[in-house]
Amino acid sequence: MTRRITDRFLFISSVFYFRLPQQEWRDRLEKVKIAGYNTVDVYIPWNFHEPSEGLLQFSGDADVDAFLTLCEEMGLFVIARPGPYICSEWDGGGIPAWVYRDARLAVRQYDATWLHWTEHWYEQIVPVLLPHLSSRGGCVLAVQVENELDFFPCENPRAYMDALFWMMRRLGVDVPITACIGQGDLDGATGRSEHLLPMFNFYPQHPADPALATAYNPILRDLEAQDIAPLTMETNRDTLTLSRLVASGVQGIAPYLMVSGIHRGPWQAINNWRAKPSYLATDYDFGGMVTADGRLRATFYENRLLTQLVYSAHDTFLYGRAEGADRLSEDGRVYRQTIQRDREKISFYFNLQDSLHTISGQQLGTVSCSLTIAPMSYGVMTENYSVHVGNRTSAVELVFSTNAAIVQNTAADGATMLVLAATPGDSVLCGSELSQPLQRILNATGEALDKSAWSDSESGDFVLVCREGIEFFQCEWETGLRLLVVVLPEGIASHTYVSPWGCVSTSALVRQIAYDAAERTLWIRADATSDGIEATWYGMDGSVQELSLTPGLSADGTQPTHWTEEAAMTDSTLSLPGLTWLSSAMVLPKTEPLADIVYYHPLPMDLLGVYQGQVVYEATLTGAVQGIYVEGAADLVWVYVDDRCEGVFAGDGRAFECMFSKVYEGNHVLHIWVESWGHSNFHDDSCQSLVLGSMKGILGSVHAIRGKLAGEEVDSASGNISVSPPKDGEPCVQAPIHGWNTARVREEVWQGRCVQESSVQWPLPVKTGERYLVTGRLSIHQRAVLSSIHLRVAGENARMDVWLDHHLAGRLWFGPQLSPHLVGGRTDALWLENSLLEERQAVTLRLFIQATADGYIERPEIFREGTEAIRRNHWMRASLC
Repeated sequence: MTRRITDRFLFISSVFYFRLPQQEWRDRLEKVKIAGYNTVDVYIPWNFHEPSEGLLQFSGDADVDAFLTLCEEMGLFVIARPGPYICSEWDGGGIPAWVYRDARLAVRQYDATWLHWTEHWYEQIVPVLLPHLSSRGGCVLAVQVENELDFFPCENPRAYMDALFWMMRRLGVDVPITACIGQGDLDGATGRSEHLLPMFNFYPQHPADPALATAYNPILRDLEAQDIAPLTMETNRDTLTLSRLVASGVQGIAPYLMVSGIHRGPWQAINNWRAKPSYLATDYDFGGMVTADGRLRATFYENRLLTQLVYSAHDTFLYGRAEGADRLSEDGRVYRQTIQRDREKISFYFNLQDSLHTISGQQLGTVSCSLTIAPMSYGVMTENYSVHVGNRTSAVELVFSTNAAIVQNTAADGATMLVLAATPGDSVLCGSELSQPLQRILNATGEALDKSAWSDSESGDFVLVCREGIEFFQCEWETGLRLLVVVLPEGIASHTYVSPWGCVSTSALVRQIAYDAAERTLWIRADATSDGIEATWYGMDGSVQELSLTPGLSADGTQPTHWTEEAAMTDSTLSLPGLTWLSSAMVLPKTEPLADIVYYHPLPMDLLGVYQGQVVYEATLTGAVQGIYVEGAADLVWVYVDDRCEGVFAGDGRAFECMFSKVYEGNHVLHIWVESWGHSNFHDDSCQSLVLGSMKGILGSVHAIRGKLAGEEVDSASGNISVSPPKDGEPCVQAPIHGWNTARVREEVWQGRCVQESSVQWPLPVKTGERYLVTGRLSIHQRAVLSSIHLRVAGENARMDVWLDHHLAGRLWFGPQLSPHLVGGRTDALWLENSLLEERQAVTLRLFIQATADGYIERPEIFREGTEAIRRNHWMRASLC
C-alpha cells in the first residue's frame, strides 16, 4: 500500500507566523484558502521562541498555539517543521547562537551533546503541537524533523534522523514524521530510514527548460520503488513549474514562497545566494504569490486555475499513473504528459516556446479537437470525465477539452454549472456516449443553437467552440436535466468566483458571496480599490449581467457599511524636523545590561551573551601605532581611534588590515564597533561567515602595526601573525593588543555626546564612520486605512535602522561602497506594519544612520503600495434586474 501523509492531494502554502504580525494571520490564511490551497507549511524557529537559554516566548506574535488554532478554525491542514534546523533564510537557520557556547557541540550530527540540546527544544515545542495533531482531531497532518540534511556533511544521517524520529515518538507525536530532501539525495537527507516519509524540494533554474520533463524522474522512480507517494516540500512558485510537477504525477505541490513576510527585528541571516556572503533584506519576499503586506500577485490567480483543475478530478490526480513525456515538436519544447486512472485520462500540453502554439487533430471520441496554448503555458484535454448533472443516478458522461480551469458546482435545483477557461478557437466541450439524448443547447440570450452547429448526427457528440469574449451555454436533456456551461477567456477565469447560485467575475479579491434568490440581490465581500466594483454575474438560471456593485449592508442586512475613505497620512512625504549628530548611537531590543568585562583577548559577541545587534570593543594603544591587523571579524566593522573613524569594513569574517590616517604615538583609545547582520542559515565552509555556527564580533586577536623591520623574520611564537620576512619598507605586525573592555549598547542608554543640532537639509550628507539620528512624527488619522503603507529611502554609503516608537521596523543598506549582496526583497523600502500604526494619533519615527563612506541620504517618503490591497472587506450589493 502506498505510504502517504493523507488521502488528499496537498496544495501546501508557506505561511510563517514569525514573519507576520499576529493581526495579519487571518487575512493571509484566508487568501491561502481562496487560492485553493488546503495545507499550511510552517517552520517553527527554535531561536525565535528561546532567544537565550531558558527564556521561552510563546505569546503574542510567537503564539504557535493560536496560529494552529486559527488554521483549524479555517479548515486548513498543517505540516509543522520545528527543526531543530529550519534554514528558511532565518538567523542561524533557527539554531540559537547560545547553543554554540557548548564547546562539546557537533551540530546536526549523531552526537550526544547536539541530541541533548535538540531534545531540550523538542520538550518545549512538542507539548504545544500535541493537541493539534490530526490523530487528536487537530490540523497537523505531519511533523518534519530537520531540514535538507543532504546539503550538510552529516557523518551518519540514518542514525541521526532515526534518533530524531524516536525522540518525537517518545514525546507523543503519532502522526507521520517527514524529512525534506533538499537536493535529491535521499541517502544524505534520511539515510533511507524506513521510519521517515520523505518529501522532496525541486528548484529548477528555469521553468521552461525542456529537460525538466524528466529531471525529477530519478526522484519519482526512487520513491515509487519504495511505494511512497511523491510530495514536494518546496518548489518554485511559478505556475509553469507547478503544473509540470502535477503532470508528472506529483501528489502535493508546495510553492516556496507562497506568502511573503518580513524579518521583524534583527532576524536576518547571511547566505550564499549568488554571492559570498549575501545579506538578507528585511523583506522576505522571493516573489511570493501574496506579498508581505497582503497584496496579490498574478501567480496567485494563475494558481487558482491549477487548484480547481486538480480538485475537479481529484482521485485521478491522487491515484492515477503518470505517463512519460511525448514530444510534439522537434526541439522538445512542446510536449504532452498524461495521467490516467481507469478510463479517465487528463493530458497536459506544455508550450515552452515564445509564441502561441496550436495543436490540431487531437481525437476525443469521434471528435477531432484543437488546442491553442499561450507561450510558457499549458493546456489540458480530458477524456471520459464524468459530470454529474442533477444527481449521481442521472449522470451524463462528457469528454471535453479545455485550456485551464474546470469548476463544477451543483445548485439546489439539480442544475449543474461547469466553468471552463479556454483560448479563442478552442473546442471546449464534447459530449460522448450520452446515457440520454441531448435535446437542445441555448446561448446566453436563451436562443437555441442550430443543432447542425453542435451535433454529430451519427454519434450524438456535440462540440462548443470558444470565440472572443465570454460564452454561455445551457444544455438541456429530454428528462429536464440542465447543464450550465460558462466558457471564459483565461484572464477572466482566474478572477472568477463560483458559488452555488452563480459566479462573479471581477478584478477584486472576492472573499465571500451571498445571494438572495427571492429578492434577486447579490452581496459580495471583497477587497475594493474604490467605492465600487465593476463585475459580471453569471447566474445558475442562465442570466449574464454586468454589475456596478455599490456599498451596501452586511450579509444579514442589518449593519450599514461605512465607505468614507480616510487619509492614511497627513502628507505624501514625512516631516522630519530635526537632526542630531551623535558620536556613537545604536539601539537594541531591551535586555539586561551587560557589565563591563576585561578580557585578555577580545571574544566573539556570542560568547559574551550578545546574539544580535552591536558590540563595541575598547583597548588602549601605546607607543607608535600605524594601524591594526584583525584576525577576523563579522559582519560590519567600524574602527575608531580617539573618536576618529579610521576605517569601515564589511566582509565574510576573514582577517583585514586597517592602516591609520596617521601614526598615533603615546596612549590612545581604540574602539572597534562590530555589528552582526545575522548568523548563517546555510552551511558553506568555503566562506568563514557561512559555516553553520560561525560567530559574530571579533573572531581572533587584534594586532598593532608598528614601525618597520625589513628583512627580519617575525617569530610566530610570540603572538605575531607572520612567519616569513616582510619586504623592505612594509610595516611589521607585532604582538596582540591586550586589556580589552567589551560592552554592548543598550536601548536604555544613549551613548555619546550631542555636538550639533540643526534643521535637516535634504539630501543629508553623511561622512565615513559618523552616526546620525533623524527623528520625525508620522501623523495618522484615527480611522485611517493602514494597509500597504511603506517608507522609501534612497541614498549612498550608509546603513539604517528604522524604528517606529520602540519597535524595529527593519534595516536598510545603501551602497555602492562596502555594499554586500542583498537578497530577499527590496532594499530601499520598508512596510510599516499595520500593527505598529493602528489606533495611534502619531508615531515617532527614528532613523539611525551609520555611514560606511562619504555619501548622502535622500528625503524619506511615505507611500501606499498597490491600491488593490486596501483592506475594506465590506459587503457590497446589487439588485439583479
